[in-house]
Amino acid sequence: MSSTQNSNAKFNRAFISKKDFEEANEYLCLYEPYAFDVGNKALLMSAIVSYSRPFTKNDCGKGGMSTPMLMNKPNKILDSKELELHCKIIRLRNEAIAHSAYTKKAVRVTSADHSGYGTSSRIFDIFSEGIEKNHFMSVIAKMIRYCDETMSYLKHFVQV
Repeated sequence: MSSTQNSNAKFNRAFISKKDFEEANEYLCLYEPYAFDVGNKALLMSAIVSYSRPFTKNDCGKGGMSTPMLMNKPNKILDSKELELHCKIIRLRNEAIAHSAYTKKAVRVTSADHSGYGTSSRIFDIFSEGIEKNHFMSVIAKMIRYCDETMSYLKHFVQV
């Protein structure tokens, strides 16, 4: 891949990532922190999924039209408290939202006989994870700014 193609691919991923962060922000704007209904749960989980996309390996398109992930590491963009929230969001996406890790949704059989069975389980609840709306939105704002700065820099190297 030539340096121009690489610049185009990085620019395209920054653009795609910015859209993902903006989508996460839209969900959070509608999210009400103290409303514990299924619609609100869906908004928070959707924000987590949208925010996480730039940090997971994505399809690059035919001929490598974009990079698979956002190019910089979050620890170069976020302060320690923001990075802690970022890591928590990615972990929740990976363990409990996009997948069902046993550690987040543990279950064990407590009884079993010819008439049925009994279980004991831990129910994952996104509301109990303590994700603060304004803190999450400030992290998203920093990531959007990073994408804007990246595209502004790369526009000098892309081929139109």
